Amino acid sequence: MTHWGRHFESYDLFMNSFSKYQKTIKFHILHHQKSKIILDNGCGTGNLTLALLLKKHRVIAIDPEPKILDVVKIKCKDNASNLKLENMDGQNLKYPNNTFDGASSMFVIPFVKANKKYLSEIFRVLKPGGKAVISAWAPKKDIMTRITKDMEREFKNKKILPKYGDNWKEFLKTSKINSKNVILSYNTINLESDIKEIGFIRINKYLKNPYKNYALFITCRKPIYPKTLS
Repeated sequence: MTHWGRHFESYDLFMNSFSKYQKTIKFHILHHQKSKIILDNGCGTGNLTLALLLKKHRVIAIDPEPKILDVVKIKCKDNASNLKLENMDGQNLKYPNNTFDGASSMFVIPFVKANKKYLSEIFRVLKPGGKAVISAWAPKKDIMTRITKDMEREFKNKKILPKYGDNWKEFLKTSKINSKNVILSYNTINLESDIKEIGFIRINKYLKNPYKNYALFITCRKPIYPKTLS
């Protein structure tokens, strides 16, 4: 089993019980109110995908992990008419230019290898005026300690711990690998400048996000280019 396959085994058990994660989903939902067709670029287990579907959006959800899409399919089966699932690399999207009204990237950066390519692909497939909503972990050395302490505090209050202690230990192991990638990655450090360089406008950074300075929450838009005279 791949690292991400192992990480996702208990992902929903813990993340869906964590208030800051749920607030992150609400952030994406809030900023996609006017988006009809949305790309969830790196959907994971599909929690954001499902939330968007429940708000009556049409969603194309992609992920490079084929087995995780089976989880998303089951989770979203009651809303399948508005959902298309694709096993796809977010750095090489197979969609035409100007396809989506909105795109979300929820905790995918810094795990992509070519960040500019990933962001450029989002830019390309957005319609003029389309909105990108991004949440990404910040490269803080103490990020795992800080986040997991918050999680443990909540889980003890909700009686999830120590009941699922063995699952939690495994989840921490895979999370530790993830945190190394976060700390060593330049993707988040350069995120704002990359977004601007690619051509996005109306770039807004939300300092009052659930994770404070341990995550970046950003919205931006693809410009509406003036029509050329024929």
